[in-house]
Amino acid sequence: MDIDSILGLASMPMASPSYPKGPYLFLDREHLIISYESDPLAIRDALPDPLQPDGSNTVLYEFIRMPDSAGFGDYTESGIVIPLNGEHVNFTAQMYLDDEPPIAGGREIWGFPKKHAAPKTLPYGRVLHDYKDKARAASAPLHRDAARGVPA
Repeated sequence: MDIDSILGLASMPMASPSYPKGPYLFLDREHLIISYESDPLAIRDALPDPLQPDGSNTVLYEFIRMPDSAGFGDYTESGIVIPLNGEHVNFTAQMYLDDEPPIAGGREIWGFPKKHAAPKTLPYGRVLHDYKDKARAASAPLHRDAARGVPA
């Protein structure tokens, strides 16, 4: 394999790349975002310097269903997002996915902190996450909605 072929690869290893070359399309995504109030010191501790939280003590827990993602297939992800001070911008503190190609691509291409986990979609289209201890406050509203039979 010549140098240009190697440099043209989307990812490694050469014989079996983790994900294909772009463009990447994410179609028909389903989102559920839960906002909750958290301990300001815990929020501060989750941010690298020089980032500063926005002062609202708000944390977002996202559940995203990706049924049609070009090059990455069908997967589900969830994670913790912290609103930052200044511009309308967020810091993604943790992300958990159930498929290896978007984990590798998310880390290598976009720098997201993705790890393997097993988020689950409920029959009516909502997502549960196995890492409830990471965001206990986020899981309580979801369980109350599930118990009430939130429609699809």
